[in-house]
Amino acid sequence: MIKRILVKIKFESTIEFINFMISIVLLHVGKLKCRGMIDEKECI
Repeated sequence: MIKRILVKIKFESTIEFINFMISIVLLHVGKLKCRGMIDEKECI
């Protein structure tokens, strides 16, 4: 029972970590696209 809970916590934290990495990558990509744009409203 305890092992199953630990596995679930580990799995959820892995998903959070992946989402975190994706958001960082998207941020960098967004900044790169941003530099070429005159209208900065398009870069979020």
